[in-house]
This record gives sequence, structure tokens and C-alpha cells, in this order.
Amino acid sequence: MLRSSETYQSAVGPVRVLRTLYRNGKDHSIIPLELQAGIVEGYWTPKAAKQAVWMVAQMPPGEAKSLLDLIGNMTPSESSLARLPKSSMRSGNPIGKPLKTFSGKASRFLKKL
Repeated sequence: MLRSSETYQSAVGPVRVLRTLYRNGKDHSIIPLELQAGIVEGYWTPKAAKQAVWMVAQMPPGEAKSLLDLIGNMTPSESSLARLPKSSMRSGNPIGKPLKTFSGKASRFLKKL
């Protein structure tokens, strides 16, 4: 178990949160906060991701970043904006829809704690 801070991109701007990470040997870390909140790509809150995907659907990622810079709330990089729609299509999990339950592996691991 490890506690660390991470910055997530929310619809109102970057938010720094203290979170707990669990790891079993060499497996990837499990972060219950991200699973319960439906964090997308380890960075975006569902609402921010949905807004960013809509913007990238309307204009190129560089223009979307310029618009977000002008508005002054969200501060993602152009590459983060470009990756976001692709990750949603790969995962098959629609953006804005948090996971309702932990995956089987994560759930079994957390029960051991």
C-alpha cells in the first residue's frame, strides 16, 4: 500500500488528490479512487473527458487546446487531447460512464487486504 498525490483533469481545471495505491508483487497498481470515480486514461474525470472528446470531434486537438487555454479552466496537452478519443474506442467503455464494479482481479485483491 502506498499513498501519493496525483493531479487529475476535471471540468473546472486540474485537481490534486491524495490517493491510495495497492500492489501485489509485480502486478500493476490498483487505485480504488480511479476505479470508483471512472477516471479515464489515469488523468481525466468523466465529465472533463466527455467535454474534451466533444471538442476534439469538432476541431483538431491543437485548436481544442487553444480554446481551452482561452477559456482558462482545463489545461491538457495537445497529445492528451489527441489520445483521448482513441482510448475510449479501444477500451469499449464509453466516456462519462464510471465503472459500476471493480474488475474481478481488483475485487479479489482488495478483499485480501
